[in-house]
Amino acid sequence: GITLKVNSTKVPIWVPVPVNVKNGLGFRSASLSYSNPAAGEVTAVTFTYKLSGDVLLNEQVNLQLKGFTGWDKTDLDRFIDAGDTSIVIVADNAIMVNAHLYNALTTGDAVTYGIGGGTVINGLADGSIYYVYKFPIANKIGLATSAANAQAATPTLQAIAGVGAGKTHTITMNSYALPTQLTSSTGHNFEADIRSSENITFTCLENSISAGTEVSLTLGTSVGLKIPASGLTSNDPQLNMYTTAASLATGIFLPQRPTIPVSPAIGTLGTTSKLSYYRHTMDWEFEQQPYAVSDIVKRKSMPGESVGVRVEFTSSSEIKVGEAVFLKLDGFGGDDVEDLGLSAAHDTKKKFEGSWVECTSMMTLVAKQVIPANTAVDIFVNETNGITLPQHGLSLNDARMKIRINATDGPVSEISVTSSEAVGALLTSSVEFDSTLGATSAPYTTVDAPADVILKFSLSGDVLAGETVRFRLKDFSVNVASTDISEVSSGTKRYAAVGYASSAAADAIFTSYKLNHDN
Repeated sequence: GITLKVNSTKVPIWVPVPVNVKNGLGFRSASLSYSNPAAGEVTAVTFTYKLSGDVLLNEQVNLQLKGFTGWDKTDLDRFIDAGDTSIVIVADNAIMVNAHLYNALTTGDAVTYGIGGGTVINGLADGSIYYVYKFPIANKIGLATSAANAQAATPTLQAIAGVGAGKTHTITMNSYALPTQLTSSTGHNFEADIRSSENITFTCLENSISAGTEVSLTLGTSVGLKIPASGLTSNDPQLNMYTTAASLATGIFLPQRPTIPVSPAIGTLGTTSKLSYYRHTMDWEFEQQPYAVSDIVKRKSMPGESVGVRVEFTSSSEIKVGEAVFLKLDGFGGDDVEDLGLSAAHDTKKKFEGSWVECTSMMTLVAKQVIPANTAVDIFVNETNGITLPQHGLSLNDARMKIRINATDGPVSEISVTSSEAVGALLTSSVEFDSTLGATSAPYTTVDAPADVILKFSLSGDVLAGETVRFRLKDFSVNVASTDISEVSSGTKRYAAVGYASSAAADAIFTSYKLNHDN
């Protein structure tokens, strides 16, 4: 215990005496952990602590998770325009509310109606408690005088005889707890009240929880709390705690409540991560293409061929020497490479060294020097490493392309790369000649004679209205005055063939049709 002695010449106290501690120091230990430690994502939050004093019945332990989003009581209290007949639906005894409130409510929940300075909705009473019936129509509720009336097979709703006046009417939930009761790891019961991420209260439902008892409380993912998109620092000072226990009373009146001493850092890349693929060559498939010279410098990549890989990102956390960036390139091929050849561009070779493992589709890039937080990183992995694109191609911003960083100052959990190039694959294709269309007299034709040509293909991705599929029929000729081009695919108009039409004609036709990935 705490003792006192005084060496004053006038009032000496030589024998130590116990000190009666009115207010204890509060938390012996406290920590936070997350089920999904990813910036901007929904997570379960576990708060574990030991107090230096007892917590009695109805005393509280409180959390403030500044920067977290998701559940917020203020989202529920948006005003209702009581004079709007599309909001107060008299014929159905119903009121339209915002989606956040509708989704938070359950039939039978208690709410309080308030007029906010206007004229009451005819049939309701200002300040009265009602019980919600949720219509099976989004955002539409009715009010009953009891939970039983609201929950009945045929609910009995309070009759609404007419609209009110004023745009500041409210329907307020009487409880915001999600869930209303929690049991700690030691079997102690609490009531949880969540007004917002900065106002989370755990009220003790036991007669007493003894000092030094470890308590672990978890708010599940159903609460919807999201880790800040900007990430968190280790033992982040924005994460605070306090208690109203009479024996402790820590930080109740302080503008800055005590920081939770142990909480993990969580890094983020924001929307900065980007993947692209390149080949420094000019061996185009076609002799003539309507592309700019700037496009030819980096030839469009083809499925199955070796490419260079470029990865760009900005980490909110410092990356120390020996820490790594991991790229999951699902479907990529190429033999394992223990020491990747990296480009000298942007000092990539000085900053990183890397490896590639085909069976796990994992590229590992290890820092050779410290990369400060919030530094734009641009890494070029040479095409000479033999890493190949997937045979089936890649979709635009393909979610299978993943990145993570094991930075101790703020690890980035595996997330999809924000921006990545599409690489299309022509899954099937054919050029056929047929006599059934009218011009050709036989399944074959002669040189320089008109032919019915059927072009078939299937692609790895969607082709949108206005985009084109190009066939190069070398040495064929066409009568540019002809308009005999079909717009048919298996009997339905899925695309318009306008290979030699004017640009204006192409634009006009492609406003109506598109080809889906199944055809």
